[in-house]
This record gives sequence, C-alpha cells and structure tokens, in this order.
Amino acid sequence: IKTIKAITNEVIQRLSRNPIDLYQLHPKMFEELIAEIFMSEGYKTELIKTWNQVDGGIDIIALRRDIGGFPIRCAIQCKRYASHRLITADPIRSLAGVLDRFQAHVGVIATSRHATKPARAEIEAHFWKINLRDYESIVAALQRLAFLRK
Repeated sequence: IKTIKAITNEVIQRLSRNPIDLYQLHPKMFEELIAEIFMSEGYKTELIKTWNQVDGGIDIIALRRDIGGFPIRCAIQCKRYASHRLITADPIRSLAGVLDRFQAHVGVIATSRHATKPARAEIEAHFWKINLRDYESIVAALQRLAFLRK
C-alpha cells in the first residue's frame, strides 16, 4: 500500500479522473486537498492544527483580496464523510457560531457528500455567510485544477 504524504500533482490528476476516491482519503488529506483547491482560486490558506486536534470548528482559514482590493477571510470546515452519510444542519449551525471567533467574513462547509434538505435550509438562513462546497463542486474544482496542472 502506497502512503500519500501530501497533495501532489499525481494525487490531483488521479482524483480528477476517479473522484469516487475522495471517500478513501484520510481526513487530513481531504483538508489538504481543500486547501490546495482554495489556493488554486487565489487564496492564501492556513490549516488550523491537525486533523485530530480540537480546532474550534474550523479546519482552514483562506484569505484573498477581492475586487477593489478588499480582503475576504473564509473559515472552512471540512467534512470527508463516507458515501452513505449526508451533511445535516448541525455542522452549518456550528460553523455559523464560530465565524466571529475567527474574524471570518464567510464560512464554507467543504464536504465529500451532499446536504440534507434541513441543512440546505440552514445554509439559506445564513445567506451571504455560509456556503456549501459539496461533492459536485469539489469534483469540478479538482478537474479545473488538474487541467491547469497538466
């Protein structure tokens, strides 16, 4: 068994061709992958602690200057769930509750799965504050990243 120690171009290419393998990633690797995706979108990223330490509800801080040079600070919570598990409203509520502590403008739930209807309703209730990056959007970002790195 080959142990992957970092998100390399080889890993990105493989995951873009076989996105089902997202479910096999170690949670730490999933966090690193999400950080890599955000970096490819122009963010500077910082992983908060390690995957199995208390992180205060945030795994990654992502910073970027947006149009007009205004800073945007994203607090990202990563949820690499098994293929049968869905995101409920609880992680959305938890993320909304810690945005001020991390001085974040917006929160992002990045997940290998999909959200339940109550979770989507909770995201809508936090319009402009909470975004969802679910399986499809992560796969699309992976494919863009893989194309850029060919």
